[in-house]
Amino acid sequence: METGIAIDPSDLAFVDTVEAKLASELGDAAIVRCRVTHRGIVIEVGDESRSDDARAIGLRACADAGRTFAGVRPYARGAAFLHKA
Repeated sequence: METGIAIDPSDLAFVDTVEAKLASELGDAAIVRCRVTHRGIVIEVGDESRSDDARAIGLRACADAGRTFAGVRPYARGAAFLHKA
């Protein structure tokens, strides 16, 4: 979840479903994340050569769930893992 977005059980279930689909189609070793953002659903990929595949999965999942797809971007660790000095 993007900072400032309330955590909703339906969002968590959607993220889990999409990430499972991404892992199934791109491989368990693929670094992929489904993020709920203020703009919509974003898929993050560690290997940008898989962006088109991730985009297709994200578009399909969002269309099926009636959610807004906001695109694909490079993977970045979530803010929960950032430490301020």
